[in-house]
Parts: sequence; C-alpha cells; structure tokens
Amino acid sequence: MSRPKRRDTVRDVPAPQGDDAAFKTVEMALATEVDVPAALEPSPERVELTRYAYEHPLDSTGFDDLAHWYARAEDEARAESMREIARAVSGKPLPSPRAPRLILSAQHRKALKHALVVTPASEAIVLAGATLCRLYPTTGTAAGSGTEFDADASPGASKAGEALLAAVRILGMKAPAVFLSQEEGPPFSVAYYDGPRLLVGKLAVRRELADSELRFYAGRALFTFSADLLPLRLLRKAELDEGLSSIAKALKNERAPAVDGRAIRDGLPAEARGRLNELLVSLGRKLKLDALLEGSRHSVNRAGLVVCGGLGPALHALKAKKALKTELEELVRFAMSDEYFALTARIV
Repeated sequence: MSRPKRRDTVRDVPAPQGDDAAFKTVEMALATEVDVPAALEPSPERVELTRYAYEHPLDSTGFDDLAHWYARAEDEARAESMREIARAVSGKPLPSPRAPRLILSAQHRKALKHALVVTPASEAIVLAGATLCRLYPTTGTAAGSGTEFDADASPGASKAGEALLAAVRILGMKAPAVFLSQEEGPPFSVAYYDGPRLLVGKLAVRRELADSELRFYAGRALFTFSADLLPLRLLRKAELDEGLSSIAKALKNERAPAVDGRAIRDGLPAEARGRLNELLVSLGRKLKLDALLEGSRHSVNRAGLVVCGGLGPALHALKAKKALKTELEELVRFAMSDEYFALTARIV
C-alpha cells in the first residue's frame, strides 16, 4: 500500500464499515475507568492514514502524518502520542522517561495480553502450567545461583531493585523469590527450579544501566509470571507438545512414555482434572503452539513498554537483545492503539 497523501482539509464524514478489523483501534471494555478525550467523528482520511501506519509500523512518516491530522483536528493528546511514536521509530535520541504513575488492575493486565494468547487454549495452559514447569524444570546455569538478590549490594543492584519495584507497583503483581543469575544477562530473566524464580543478571548488578530500559526488562520478566504465560516463556515448543500429550494420556489413565502418570495426576488439583481433560480433548490438533508462543512474546513486550514508560527505550532494548522484526512491529502497533492510549491516561 502506497503512503497516503496529506490533505489540507478534512471532511468528517462516516467512514466505511467492513470486516477488515486488523488495523482498527478497539474500544477498551474498561473505558469507563479512563479519562480519555472523546472519540473524533469518523474520517476517511484518518482511516487511510491509520491503515498505512498499522501496515508499515517501522515507517516514521506514517506517524508524522497522523500527528499532523490529529493536530488539525485539535486533539493534541493524540497528536503528541503519534509524534512520540514517530521519534521512537526513527531512532532519534529521546530523554529517558520517568517511571509511569500507574497501578494496573487485573482487568487492565488483560488488556496487555496479545490476541494470540487470548484463546480457549490459554485456559488449558493455566490449568496445566505448574505441572508442565515441574516436568521440565530449568537446569544448569540458567536456573540461577543460590544467592538471593540484595538491592543494597552495589549501585547497579540498587537501580535493578528500583526497576523491579516499579514493575511490581505498575503491574500490580507480586514478585516471586529473586536470586542472582549465574549469567551476564539479560538484566532480568525467569526460571523454574524448585519453584518459579526471578533472576537478576550479573551485568545489571555490576554497573548501572539506563533506568527506563531496566524497567522494560523488569516489566517483561514480572509479567511472565502470569499463569497463562509462564510455561510458554519457559518451555520449548517440543517440551510443551510432549508435556501436554503426557498430561492428556495421564488423565485418561494411559501410559505416557518417560513420564510418571500418577505423579502428573497427583500434581493436578482434583477440581482441575476434568476440565483440563475436556479442554485437551476438544482442542486436539487445533492447539496451535506456535501462535501461543508468538503471542506470549508480544504480551510480555507490551508489559515491558507500560513499565518502561516510553516506546523509544523499549525498542532500543528489544534491538539490543536482537528481537525479531515482528516483535518490533507488534509493539509499535500496540503503542498506536486506543488500548495503550487509554491505559497510559490512567495516571494516579
């Protein structure tokens, strides 16, 4: 799709309605909790500009054009939001944002979940999650050290501690046990050893990193402990496939290769077994692990963005860890959405 041309005037007439919802912004179910400027009248030009920006999220000119449109429509809040996205996408240096003054509820956290994980399969992952993690615990240096993290150990550790506390406050989630990693990076990572644990990398402890980027990593790591994301972020596709297959067999009292079926059944709460068996039977081959794994990446990146407080540092952090291009694109698309605009308007 070619880039739409700017026009000097805007005709606010009803936009065409159709089934193409890929690029449309979606009104949040929690909109009554958010003080957001009233929606503008539909405009074909705005629809066209939004479509271009959505389909070319790494092209800053699309967001410059949207900023220009919103400025002419006297919606300065959205115009500035588009300008910030344009600057972030172009890679221009930006001041490091402060920690957002946000506290998210469980309903708000749902808004951070990517559509690829908001499926019937996610309920199965929640019910089977703890068992899957016990079947395939983290091993070797990736499991971390036996030394608990001490935020007073060094200036770098203090900064890491502040980033983690910001993530706890903003996301409204409790942190699990926090230990020092045996590896240099990333600044924060997740493991399941004798239980879930959050690890702080050696590099983050030895020297101070940018506050906003630390918060991005802290937000990603903490959000990983969501029940529907933890197994997806910790286990490989082959382990998930094998583990779910073994659980399905155990629930039917069938023999599962190399797995103690009784241990699986004993590890699952009695009230969960029937529902999990029902889900695994109904999902069958329709359980798309690739989509779930992709959605889990996008979901934790969204949480990292919210805790970070700015798209520029979030994109910089993703590029530093050599994230996939699709991760960058999806994060920009989330940053331009009504969901994110409404969420960040909830200043406390």
